[in-house]
Amino acid sequence: MKNFFNYSVALAALLMLTMNACTEDCEYSPAPIPNNNDIVVSFSSDADNNMEVAPTDAKEMTIEVSRENTDSEVSVPLKVMRNDENIFQIPGSVTFAAGKKTATVKITFPEIKEGVVYKFEILLDNGNIYSDNAVTNTMGSVQCVQWNQLGKGTVASQIYEEQYAVMVYKAGHAKWYKIYSMYEDGKDIVFKVDDDNKVTVEKQAALTHNTYGVASIEGSGNLKDGVITVNVELTVSAGSFGFYQEALKLPAE
Repeated sequence: MKNFFNYSVALAALLMLTMNACTEDCEYSPAPIPNNNDIVVSFSSDADNNMEVAPTDAKEMTIEVSRENTDSEVSVPLKVMRNDENIFQIPGSVTFAAGKKTATVKITFPEIKEGVVYKFEILLDNGNIYSDNAVTNTMGSVQCVQWNQLGKGTVASQIYEEQYAVMVYKAGHAKWYKIYSMYEDGKDIVFKVDDDNKVTVEKQAALTHNTYGVASIEGSGNLKDGVITVNVELTVSAGSFGFYQEALKLPAE
């Protein structure tokens, strides 16, 4: 026991000497402090870069970039992290004019095909960006669809516990049906029907809950005798409200 005690004391003394030596001899590199020359550049944290275009629409989008230091003109390199089928024409940099806080990145996609979702991701590739809050990458998608008015249909909704008339639109390239503002103004719902009449409702914003904010629906079902019937789950960021059966009677084609 005595030998163990002596060994422990010696070991503790050695550790203290080692720590003191490191404190005196080791050099520390503190985190850099931002100065007026730092280019604090950022994408918007709440930007929605997902868009749908018609075949006759301009095949382009713009993304805004902001900065804090506006003293002089500066160009910030852009690095492409994703570009599906190389469909997007993305510039190699974004340039801020002297005195300007914002600049835009123009992305074009002239060869887009109908019905295909193309995605991209770009990164602000610059070592002078200094901010914990800077959003240095952004993602987006684009899809081309021609929606043609089909006629009046009827929705039987368990979510709203009522039936009501709607105008139904059909895609030009597939059996996709769209109801503009089906549950709430500005929130459109698309039903996608395959060759076996199986229906998919991809997750999409449907309505706004007074307490929990935006609620989305997602589910599946089938098309039979001119009626689309789907079971959808209604969810918000906090969780699920459960499943509901929604039916859409299509107009005759």
